[in-house]
Amino acid sequence: MISSEQISDIQNRLDSLYQFLSIEGKKEEIEKLEKITQESNFWDHPDKAQKILKEISKIKKDLLKVRRFVEKNFEFVGDKLSNEVRSIYYDKKKQRNIYGTVTQEENQELKEEGIELDSIPWLDKEN
Repeated sequence: MISSEQISDIQNRLDSLYQFLSIEGKKEEIEKLEKITQESNFWDHPDKAQKILKEISKIKKDLLKVRRFVEKNFEFVGDKLSNEVRSIYYDKKKQRNIYGTVTQEENQELKEEGIELDSIPWLDKEN
């Protein structure tokens, strides 16, 4: 069984990692850079093109590291996340690290209850 101290340590490490990687904007940055690669003149400047491709690859690797960390250290609860989060939030003795999915409506309802969720861009493992 994982102690509350270990859970706290894992949460602190994840928060630090989240801030370090500036996760929120990474998926949008990938989309922006991939759009550039589709331009007809993309290979007109091979050095610049290579830099862009390397940057896309680096961002994807970083996001996949986050995914592996979450999958290893958090319990997947799927679409039951909003109910599980409420259970943890209101019953402090059931503390555990979980991840899953919520609808925009569920996310808004949780926010109104004072429960903030972090969203991580979830890349396919094949990327």
